[in-house]
Amino acid sequence: MIALLDPALFLRPGRPGIPLAAQDEAALLTELRGVLAAMRIAGADLAAVDGYWSPLWTEIIGPLQRRMKTVDGPKLLQELRKAGRTYEGLGPVAPGTRIWGFRAMFGHGSGVPAEWEERLAVAAARLVAIGRPLLVLTRLVEGRNLHTHMGKAHSSIAEVTRWRLSVRPPRSAASTHIPCVRAPSQIQRPWTVRFDPRLPTDRDLVRYPFCLPQRWDRRDIVAVRTFSSAPAWVDAAGREWERPNIPEGRGHHWDVFLDSPHDVGRVGVDQLNIVEFGAPPREGTPGTIHHVPAAKAGRVTDVGWGCP
Repeated sequence: MIALLDPALFLRPGRPGIPLAAQDEAALLTELRGVLAAMRIAGADLAAVDGYWSPLWTEIIGPLQRRMKTVDGPKLLQELRKAGRTYEGLGPVAPGTRIWGFRAMFGHGSGVPAEWEERLAVAAARLVAIGRPLLVLTRLVEGRNLHTHMGKAHSSIAEVTRWRLSVRPPRSAASTHIPCVRAPSQIQRPWTVRFDPRLPTDRDLVRYPFCLPQRWDRRDIVAVRTFSSAPAWVDAAGREWERPNIPEGRGHHWDVFLDSPHDVGRVGVDQLNIVEFGAPPREGTPGTIHHVPAAKAGRVTDVGWGCP
């Protein structure tokens, strides 16, 4: 496995030479630890490709390091640098190579300096040509690869809009898809590069699953829609999964709305509160009923549900 670093990981608010604000540096360290952990779990080397690796350190990471105030920051950057592996003998990009997603992630309007669109596309295409699995270690930036849907006062959905890049060498039968990874959980549960990791899915083998579409990674799959004035993740069975209308979406559960008469007939109600994946043990088992309002208590059958 090979990994490329997204330059946006190292682009932070403030002028060059001015120390990072404490909250900005804290967020940076959290994200760096996340991608380092993902890299280790994936068993990935960082690709020190000419035309990409050296400019990344001299133009972006070096100036960032000089703005850091913590001891941990330079240590994490040094860990990344030591993980770099030089790949010898990489050829130029073959004429006729096709790419997708690089403009949205690194081109004009992405917040990344314009030259990085070509640098990342060339590096990725050269690596794909040698046949090694590839991923990009990245971060979410509103308006680039993230769109936050706002609904009721405290209900929102953070939708990832770019979760992979694609390269198709000439004469290749299919494109190579490159996942954009931010955390170790996305190696273990790959669909969370796109879907909220708090969704308890059918692949997690739970009682009340969010039914992932079979081809969850396809762009023509609609992942989010509005239901009752709030954004919701929509699963393959047509159920809507909303965050509870609680400040910052807290509550450790999902408000799940059922459209199917078959579902309503089996479960007894048209809405359930389902424990989120990753909830503290005191909240219940992920994918089970979190709580039942008193008015519904006599109607809920707790039989679970299946997926198409």
